[in-house]
Amino acid sequence: MSPLRCDRHRCFRRRQERRDAQAGAGRQNGGCGVAHRCARFDYRQLTRLPAPHFQILSVREVGSRIEQLMRPQLAQAGITLRLDISPESLEVTADPEQLEQVLINLLTNALQALEGQAGGRIALRGRMDGRGRVLVEVEDNGPGIVPEALEKVFIPFFTTKPEGSGIGLSLCQQIMRLHRGTITARSRPGEETVFGLRF
Repeated sequence: MSPLRCDRHRCFRRRQERRDAQAGAGRQNGGCGVAHRCARFDYRQLTRLPAPHFQILSVREVGSRIEQLMRPQLAQAGITLRLDISPESLEVTADPEQLEQVLINLLTNALQALEGQAGGRIALRGRMDGRGRVLVEVEDNGPGIVPEALEKVFIPFFTTKPEGSGIGLSLCQQIMRLHRGTITARSRPGEETVFGLRF
């Protein structure tokens, strides 16, 4: 194992241990899952985001880690999550904590969109785009987002959820800007919604 991969592995394990400890604390305090806690934001987070600590990350490892974190929620809802990373060795330069925060928020949104829908599916994909940039996408086969709402999803406090804060996607956009990247959304109502992170 190369020194870089070894360091990355140790860092990943340390983050996993911290997350596991937090998950245990959450269960003791009323069963709030990691994914749900990570999807809760407030306005201060929009204005106090720390500078990213960039590392070279395996997209496959990040996706597998998040799948493990969200497995209980996915199983309870009867939703399948498929990882599709090509090539398997695909890497991205990002802050690991902030990248996980963005992906967990997007996956939690997808899970909520599929609530009560039979045959719900979510895909987490990673690949290089036509310009050689890393593209990570979260796709679901839920009801979709109407064009009028799609234009506003990244506006702070805009939400289509009765109990939504309207902060999550705005925070995701802020994080991607700190990474000198972009986040986009496209949707076909009644068929699919896809959020894309381009680094």
